[in-house]
Order: sequence, then C-alpha cells, then structure tokens
Amino acid sequence: MVKKINDVGASLEVNRRISAITNFTNDNFYLFEKCNVEIFISNEIKNYSFVIRKLEKWLSIISKKDLDNLSKLYIVPRNYGYADYTPILCKIIIGWDTSISFINPFAWLFMFNIESSFYREVGHHKFKHSSEKDLDEKREAKQYAFLQLCKSHPFLMKITGKLIRLFGN
Repeated sequence: MVKKINDVGASLEVNRRISAITNFTNDNFYLFEKCNVEIFISNEIKNYSFVIRKLEKWLSIISKKDLDNLSKLYIVPRNYGYADYTPILCKIIIGWDTSISFINPFAWLFMFNIESSFYREVGHHKFKHSSEKDLDEKREAKQYAFLQLCKSHPFLMKITGKLIRLFGN
C-alpha cells in the first residue's frame, strides 16, 4: 500500500504519516495510561522513562474535562512529523526530538517546543476542531497552549509577557 501511494507521488508529510501508521504494532511502542488516555511511546525513543515523567507533569496541569474522549496519544520520533490532532479518531500524535541531549544547551528550548505542541494539540481536541487549517481554530488552540504554559512555567511566561508588551509583537 505504501509503495502504491509513493508511486502516485504523495507529499512527504503524507508518506511520513502512512509510514508511522503501517509501522504500528504493540511491539513497537511502550504503553501506559494516564488520565484515562492510552499513551503509546515509540520504542525508537530510548529514554522513555524521561518522556513518561514529562507527560505525567504536563497532563497533571490539564483539566480532566479537557481530556474527555481523548482516546490515544502517540509519541513518535520527530522525523514522522511534529504534532497532529485527528478529530475523527480523537487521537494526538506528538513528534519527539530523539536527539535531545542534556549536554545540549538548547535542550530546554527543544523540550519547551514539544510541550507547547502538546498543549496546542490538546486545545484542538478540547474545542473539537475539525481542521488545523482554519485560522480561528489555530488561534484558539494556541491561546489554550499559552494558558497551559503559564500554569507550567509561570515565571518564564510572566517575563515573556512583559517582553512582548515592551517590544510589541
């Protein structure tokens, strides 16, 4: 099936998603549950215990009501894509940068980007958005992510807000 789609000339993003789906078996993922959401972490991500700790922290910030009917959360290597919410299936896919090293001075920034993407996709789910292409839906999901980031990083977000007001956006 993947070969047929490749022969037709599907986009790189479509090919990545199809590859991720066709490679899915329970053997390829670590599975755990938190807040009634099944979470699948690709076994290509070696430090899954670190990922679990981050996800537990991020999920603890989100209202349980916002997660209603979210069936699955997939954490896959970033090369499969960044982040995606599928409304019909009520599932979220988050791309995790497997190259993050604690020695890397930008590691915190990369983690902040993943966290922000996670909250944004939960926002799409909460508001039952039908498409990530609608600008109003994108804006609403980004606002939701910003509010969750303010809970998660209050000091940083306070400074960021002051800098934005100081220098404009």
